[in-house]
Amino acid sequence: MSDVTTQPLSANFDVSRAIDDGVITNVQKMAYLLAALAIVMDGFDGQMIGYAIPAIIKEWGIARSAFSFAVATGLMGMAIGSLSAGVLSDRFGRKPVLIASILLFGSATVTIGLAPDVTAIAIIRFFAGLGIGAALPAATTLTAEFIPLRTRTMAVITACVCYPLGGMLAGLAAGQILPVFGWRVFFFIGGSLPIMYAFFSDAVAERITQVPCAPEPTLGRIARAVNSYDTRCRTSASIH
Repeated sequence: MSDVTTQPLSANFDVSRAIDDGVITNVQKMAYLLAALAIVMDGFDGQMIGYAIPAIIKEWGIARSAFSFAVATGLMGMAIGSLSAGVLSDRFGRKPVLIASILLFGSATVTIGLAPDVTAIAIIRFFAGLGIGAALPAATTLTAEFIPLRTRTMAVITACVCYPLGGMLAGLAAGQILPVFGWRVFFFIGGSLPIMYAFFSDAVAERITQVPCAPEPTLGRIARAVNSYDTRCRTSASIH
């Protein structure tokens, strides 16, 4: 039996200092991995429309210029989502905003596979853009908060690199899926993956941050302190 017992979190416990001065724990590594994979999903869905447009044009017999509005609405949604992510994260917490963003762009991407015309794609793409735009800043902020200062810059940079990585994977998937199954299946698959990942990452995040009795005392203290800090931030934001 472990000799470590759960101690109440001291009001003077400095979570930022504990993270910066301590070793990188499994909780922090997992938080970084989950955020990085979320950004990969973000980049994947963000670039899907570009790969699918030629197939849609061929099937519907329309001009490429017809998609200019759909592309514009997606970018508009991304801009609004990026600007809103910080405010929403301060109000509701980093993790809920990230999970909600993934679910939003995943659901919207699946819905594009059911679209009957370009106008419908443009409308749906706007909502997908909201989620895509909000996910990147939410994930990078979560990364920065969990990683020690000495490695924070590299961690955030490598996390951001996951966005073009996701776009590259979308291109590889498009080459395999579009010629065989068509663009609708491409969007069904591309949207289903982040939806499943959102539920998976939420379950894993809950498990790694609820540490009642950890082998390393600092691990449990950091996990509980991060939860406490996030709750205080949301309470303060609601008051102001």
